[in-house]
Parts: sequence; C-alpha cells; structure tokens
Amino acid sequence: MENLTNLPIESNVEPETPINPDVTGEQEQAFAIESKQNFELEKQKIELKRQYQEQNNGLANKDKDLGWFGKALGGGDNLSNNIGGLVLFTCLIIVLITLFLDVYAPKILETTKTRELLFGVIMTTLGFIFGSSKK
Repeated sequence: MENLTNLPIESNVEPETPINPDVTGEQEQAFAIESKQNFELEKQKIELKRQYQEQNNGLANKDKDLGWFGKALGGGDNLSNNIGGLVLFTCLIIVLITLFLDVYAPKILETTKTRELLFGVIMTTLGFIFGSSKK
C-alpha cells in the first residue's frame, strides 16, 4: 500500500477557483446579505402563488357547488333577493311591452287586466325585497 502523501496531484481534476483581489470583505458581506434577501423574496413569491392557487381552487369548488342556477342567481343569503329582483325586472319588461301594445295596437289585445296583475306582483316583490333586507 502506497503512502497518500507521495501520490501526484493532477491539476486538471479540480480547477482552482480564481480569487478576485478587487473584492473586499465588505463587498462579500453585502453580497451575502443581498443574496439572503433575494432568497427570502423568492420564498415569499412561492408562498403567495400557493395561497393564490388555494383561493382559486376554493372559488372553483364554490362554482361547482352552486351549479348553473347558482352561478346565474347567486347563493346563500342573496339568493332570495336575486330571484325577487329577477321577477321584478321581468314584470317591468312585460308592463312596458303591454304599454307599447296599447299605443301601437290597441284593438288586438286588452292589456289593462294584465297590467293590473303585474302591478300586484311588482308591489309584492318590492315588499319582499325591502322586507327581507330588514332581517
């Protein structure tokens, strides 16, 4: 067995890292601090991306839970008010159509009774919407 101290060292196996004589200890310290800050920023970015993905997954799951009806009208506490608003909007559109028919085609349809019924539905819906907001 040979003595390890007598073995030749090959110069091409491990290259020698050049030492820059222009770099001071303060510059190395500043570089180390800046590198640590960059590392911390990257960690924060990764954490924010993870939180963003978790939130988006939660919204996607909520959309799946609501279904197509829930997506259109909402869910939870707002559902009844949203349906009331949809009924109110539809009734107002029908009232406008009946007024248009009275002006331009008065002899085709009698729309007075229809409007009376719609005004009743509109008032009931308004009472429901404003009454349910008091709870």
